[in-house]
Amino acid sequence: MSSRIAIITHKAAIDLEDIAFYYRRLKPLLEARFIKDVNSAIDRIKMMPTIGSPLEMDSEQAGSILFCRLKSFPKYLLFYRALEQHIEIVRVLHGSRAWQEMLDDDE
Repeated sequence: MSSRIAIITHKAAIDLEDIAFYYRRLKPLLEARFIKDVNSAIDRIKMMPTIGSPLEMDSEQAGSILFCRLKSFPKYLLFYRALEQHIEIVRVLHGSRAWQEMLDDDE
């Protein structure tokens, strides 16, 4: 089984940088664990693109976005699109944030 490549959008890259910086300030080992967890989630998605759950929100684009929780950081949600040639990582957001609005703003 071949895996697709993952493309991280600009906004997702900023999300990841911000979260990593937050954990680096708390404890550098947490930053490393977070990055490892994100990479593991992306690897799983690349191998099984439909592993995520579909979004339930009133948006035209919501039907194409899936999400999964990070295993070691379950309050974080990784939003992505499983496209024919690749996986597009859309955002990585804390579940307590207004992520529905943030995703709507992205469209």
